[in-house]
Amino acid sequence: MAARKRNKALDIPVWVLLGLLILGLMGFGIGNYSGISNTIGKVGSEKVSVDDYVTSLRSSANQLSQQLGNTLSIQDAIAFGASQNAIASVSSRAALDDELKNIGLSVGDEVVYNNIITTPSFAGIDGSFDKSVYELTLQSNGITKSNYDELVRKDAARNLLTDALTSGVSIPNIYLDKLIEYQFQRRSYEWVEITDNLLTNPDPQWQDEDLQAYYQDNPDDYTLPTTLAITYAWVLPDMLTDTIEVSDDELQVMYDDAGETYQAPEKRAIDRLVFPTIEEAQEAYDSIQNEIQDFDTLATEKGILPEDLDQGIVRIEDLSESAASLVFASDELSVVEPVEISIGHALYRINAIIPAVSIPFEEAKEELRTQGVNEKALELINSNIENYNDILASGATLEDLANETDMVLGTVDYNDLSTEQITAFQEFRTAASSLTENSFPEIINLSNGGAIALRLDATTPPTLQPFEDVKEQIISDWVDNNLLQQKIELAEQNRAAIEAGVKLASVGLGELNTAIESTRFSPPQNSIGELHQDIFKLQDAKSSVIVENGSRVGLALLTEILPADRESSNVSQLLPLYEEQLSQGVSTDYFNFFTSDLLASKRFSLNQEIINSVHSQLQ
Repeated sequence: MAARKRNKALDIPVWVLLGLLILGLMGFGIGNYSGISNTIGKVGSEKVSVDDYVTSLRSSANQLSQQLGNTLSIQDAIAFGASQNAIASVSSRAALDDELKNIGLSVGDEVVYNNIITTPSFAGIDGSFDKSVYELTLQSNGITKSNYDELVRKDAARNLLTDALTSGVSIPNIYLDKLIEYQFQRRSYEWVEITDNLLTNPDPQWQDEDLQAYYQDNPDDYTLPTTLAITYAWVLPDMLTDTIEVSDDELQVMYDDAGETYQAPEKRAIDRLVFPTIEEAQEAYDSIQNEIQDFDTLATEKGILPEDLDQGIVRIEDLSESAASLVFASDELSVVEPVEISIGHALYRINAIIPAVSIPFEEAKEELRTQGVNEKALELINSNIENYNDILASGATLEDLANETDMVLGTVDYNDLSTEQITAFQEFRTAASSLTENSFPEIINLSNGGAIALRLDATTPPTLQPFEDVKEQIISDWVDNNLLQQKIELAEQNRAAIEAGVKLASVGLGELNTAIESTRFSPPQNSIGELHQDIFKLQDAKSSVIVENGSRVGLALLTEILPADRESSNVSQLLPLYEEQLSQGVSTDYFNFFTSDLLASKRFSLNQEIINSVHSQLQ
């Protein structure tokens, strides 16, 4: 088995570290901590600098933002655990640096020099190392050359240690064999879906005592979640449109500034294939016309990539007069006759025809007016944000705010089931989830340009709704459940028979479906819920499974278990990928175990007071 390549995931180039450092220090420069010590702790004899911690903290905050799909402030990221992640990162790095000092492992000046001059961040216009760029970058971020040299030296030494720990890791063949067998084992089975028309009582009738019993047995289905009584004041752009006017002169300016939205010439999306002589171009054109070859085949034979053919979307003036006369004369998506251009003779292929746009001002006015009114509404709300905040800061209530401004007062009983317009805004839901009765109302910007402020008036714990209030829902649920139980009973009645050898197709349970030599991760499209996954949990052929998903019930019989087809393209293509992924995973585990053990063996101290002070200054 091939030895594992260097684990790139563990190899952090110094230029990446520089990028993180610059990011971490934006708005929070080196030495600008208002009296805070420049270290947050020590691992062994290695100090953990505040700058290093801030860099890792901002990096962790960015990762959390990406995971959550929402940009977090640094303070919110800290609340979500970014600080713990950053401390783990910087302490592990410090433990490695301390160990490197103990064992005397370092790199020479030549390695440091080569790393610096090959750092992309220090490249000039010609792509090579530029000393002035290097010096300016360090100077603008308050980093001395000696400090940066030390950063590079430590990073290179860490990489040496990382390589020593993780290189040459291999995965045993037996492990890969077991993985392939698990992933690509094949199973054939047949199954039926039990539908309402197969039931003896497809229209069940309920009695009041049935409903009462179902209501008592399933209280969670009829219990309202925790509900927040919220008063809010808000303003949306469309609330202001009736009070905003846009003059014709303003509309004319918008029309003129709209570029090609209302006035645009005809355009064409084209490809171009160039030949050195008219004879070659004509021969190629004739072969296309006679369907001997097509445009793409000709390009491939000439070694031309699709992106090199593409000329984009062009206007008539973008082409030479001779080329334009052919390309813009055709009304079809086609290859036009050869034409001479400055670099040879070309065939042009028309891929799309984009008609000219000519919408006069009078026809565009209403659309422009709507756009203009909305823009003014957004500007008006934005200009009033400070005023809204000032009113609230003066001690005014939301009622006062609504009376004194264009904001509108409203109330909502909010829970997970709410469907009111206001609850569709993520900003509202996020703010509501953190409200307490002591929260001070503050202005929150909405995604559509609106603004809102909230107040929690009361909290109602989960409440079981009265029987009469949800009776119609109980009836529907009882009927659905009755039909479901009938389907399950019918499946159970036939299960023993098919396992004993009776053909599933002959038991009268509807249309037979089959899956032939399916692998674990290739379920049939019309499968029911977890049916396919449950089939792969069975140990023996001729075993059966009953599956339910919502109102659907299926009965399946496993007919054959086959080993993985190791000659298949899927296996041959994925085996190297599995090997590489597993090797990387094991290498990462080796490295993590080593650093964890290293950290545990060293004296590790943190100054939480300094960390808290750093947090208080970060924005």
